[in-house]
Amino acid sequence: MRRFTLFNVYLILFPIAMQIHTSDLTNARSQISNFNTHMSVANKQIVCASLAHLQNLEVAPKPVIYFPFSILDTLLFKEKYFEGREALKRTIEVYKTELAGAKFNNFNLKKALNKALENNSYTPISDCIRFDLSEADLNFANMTEANLGGGIFNLTELNNANLEGAHLKNAYFKRAELNNATLSYANMSTANLNYANCSNAKFNQTILAGAKLAYSDLSGAQNLTAEQLSKTQTLYNATIDPGLKTKLKQIKPSLFKYYDWIDN
Repeated sequence: MRRFTLFNVYLILFPIAMQIHTSDLTNARSQISNFNTHMSVANKQIVCASLAHLQNLEVAPKPVIYFPFSILDTLLFKEKYFEGREALKRTIEVYKTELAGAKFNNFNLKKALNKALENNSYTPISDCIRFDLSEADLNFANMTEANLGGGIFNLTELNNANLEGAHLKNAYFKRAELNNATLSYANMSTANLNYANCSNAKFNQTILAGAKLAYSDLSGAQNLTAEQLSKTQTLYNATIDPGLKTKLKQIKPSLFKYYDWIDN
């Protein structure tokens, strides 16, 4: 009798849990759809201001019929709607040449981290795939504290952009225009900045460990120190302050040598 009662409770709660999940999912998808629509007809700089909110949309986990306890997860918890974040990424890539001055504050664009089921989670967790904004117009864009790790910004215009505190590890900025950009407190470790124009950019406490800066233009760079540059992979043919160059040749002369891997 007890088993029969519990089974009846399960049969009652499962459709309720599924309805909660479906309602949350419909609401999240509607917000993402509205964003996509507004991007096609409205001021993109203003519309992008909603990205920080949209990337954090949450939905009740989907109940799984052969995992009875998943119903409790649906009724009691919420999880990030990562599929929506991927949809946002695709939309931004479509309009990447029209994003000058857009606001991406705190937006998370990191590389996909598809995970298998773990820790009693009934729903696979995924994150944004590698973000490609090559040749985009992001002049004056605000990307403070955004997670752009692994992103591709080759030939992208980021003049006067604000990337303060951004996570830029493993990002690609080959031949990018970063004139007068704010890179202070950003993590640019192992980023590829070969041929990038970083003239007059601000580098206060920027992490450059393992970064490639071959052929880059660092003329007029502000708050850039020998200690920061000594931790990079290469400065081959880079344009830098003569005083810094002299000091670095004494500290680490190998930075100015050519290696086959530089152009990779």
